[in-house]
Order: sequence, then C-alpha cells, then structure tokens
Amino acid sequence: MKMTDIAKKAGVSIATVSRVINDEKSVRKETRERVLKIIKEYEYTPSAVGRNLSKKETNIIAAIVPDISNPFFSEIVEGITQEADKKGLGVILFSTNESLEKQEKAVKMALEQRVQGIIISVTGDSYEGGGQQLNKLKKRGVPTVLVDRDIKYSVLDGVFMDNIGGAYEGVSSLIESHHKNIGIITGPLTSKPGRDRLRGYKSALRDNNIEVREENIYEGDFQMNSGYLLGREILAKKERPTGIFICNNQMTLGFIKAMGEAGYKTPEDIAIASFDKVELLEVFGIKLTTVSTEVKTLGVKAAEILLERIEKKEEFTEGDEVKRIILSPKIEKKGSEKFYGR
Repeated sequence: MKMTDIAKKAGVSIATVSRVINDEKSVRKETRERVLKIIKEYEYTPSAVGRNLSKKETNIIAAIVPDISNPFFSEIVEGITQEADKKGLGVILFSTNESLEKQEKAVKMALEQRVQGIIISVTGDSYEGGGQQLNKLKKRGVPTVLVDRDIKYSVLDGVFMDNIGGAYEGVSSLIESHHKNIGIITGPLTSKPGRDRLRGYKSALRDNNIEVREENIYEGDFQMNSGYLLGREILAKKERPTGIFICNNQMTLGFIKAMGEAGYKTPEDIAIASFDKVELLEVFGIKLTTVSTEVKTLGVKAAEILLERIEKKEEFTEGDEVKRIILSPKIEKKGSEKFYGR
C-alpha cells in the first residue's frame, strides 16, 4: 500500500494525505477522518525516510533474528547477505533477544524504512502469539520469508529444518550405543522447534520400546544459561540419565560448563548428543556428536525465495501459493554418544 493508493481510496490528493500524516491543521475534519480510517484499515506505515512519496522503496531488505550472538543465527545472516549482495541489495539487521515486543518493533521499523522485503526467524514464543502481525505482511504486499522457526496458521514462505527427524536421529545415536535412560533439554515448548524436537525424542524412545520418563524432560529456552542451570540440576542427581540429548548449541555450551565445574567428562560420566554443531568446543578438545544442517544454507534459500518474490512483486498477491523448503539435518558421530555404564 502506497500513499497514492490511500489518496485514490479516500478520493483526495496525495498532498492532502501527506498533510493528514503530518497532522497539519489545514485539513477538514471529515476529510481527515476518512483518510485516517483508510490508513488504519490498510495498516499503512509512513516512511521514516522523508515520510513523503518522493521517497520510493529503499534498496534494502530486513533480516530479523532472535539472537545475533548465537553463531547459528550469524550463519543464517551470512547466507542472506551473500545472496542480497548478488542483487546489489543491502541488509538491515535486527536482533530481538527473544522478545516478542522487540520483534514487533523491529517489523514496524523495517516497514518504516521501506524495505523491499523481510526475512525473519521469530522469537521462541511467536508460534502462538506472533503470527497475526506477520501474516498481515502478506496482505500488505510485503514479501516475507520465515527462516528456521515457523508460526501457527502461517500464510508465509519459509525455510526450515526437519526438527522431528533431526531429534530422532540424535536420540537414536544414544540408543544405538545402548543407552536406556536418556534425558533431553528442550527449547521453549512455546516454540515449534522446541515442540518438534521433543516429539522426535519421544518417537525415538517409543520406537525402541524405551519408556518416556517425564522426569527426564527438562525445558530450556535455547539460551546458554538455561543449559548451564539445568546441567547443574541434572548432574547433581544420583539417578541421572546416562545420556542426554540437548536441543541447541547454546544450551550445550552451558551444559558443558556445568560439567566442567562438577569435574565430569563426556562420554565417561554422561553421554551427549546435540542439535546444532558446537565448533567452539573442538578448540578445547571436546568432540560432540551433533545433528545439524549447513546453517548458512537456511539463509541462502530464504534469501532466494525473498528475492524471487521481490522481482515478481507486481504479481505478488495474498492468494499466492506458499513456498516451503524443509532441509534434512545429518548426524555426525564423534564419540560423545558412547555408553560407559554406571
């Protein structure tokens, strides 16, 4: 929706719409109300760059991620930037720190900057609560692609990992090493990756006739500190699991920190399989079995879809078929899944 569209629907000039937006007093009350009603109905956002029609769309796209300090999301952004560079587009980056409020502000700011499109990895609690705002972007004609994390009732394009299958493979590596008492540190269960990885864990146990013990399920938040705190809790137990599946790299780092403080090693004291690579640990000689995909590819594929939408923007409509790509993670065994018994 552009200012010209607002003017046509209100039956006024572009200058009048501009005066209403800038709250000039020279506009008649009934005209102002008519223009404001249309602006509200179509959720028109005046450009922060000049706030007038002489400014067209900027030559940038927005990348919105939950935690840019996490190497996982840094790699996604690298993939996005790589593809944007090929088309001469800049990338404006927002990090929401897993805050839905900050995410909503980031989307609003991106629209005010007149970005050509948005690629977003939503916050952990967006699956239920953040979808409405994002789905409206398609209605407004703003090309938008989800990456890594989905939302409920999504009408948006997206690129994701097979979280259920990946978790299944990771837990299976522990089972194949003869573990029967296997725990899990999940992500937030308000998020789709959190729930899907838990589903994969449960499926792997059940398919191998291993009891799913609720006391072995620990909910984290994909942040390092939750892995650390839950690690301390788990390692302090006399009847702790012999193996544990940890659902992302940051929580794995936190868990390893807790192990170090307790004087424990993997796999001798507790076996570990992790979702996402944790390359930093190899610097210290700790090699972990991991389930992962080429993370940069998530960003590349998301950018490819977005750029295609931008190129065909005149044809972009709310009813367009949604494009979805699911990447299959692969397991890389490095010995941390082995069973030493207790």
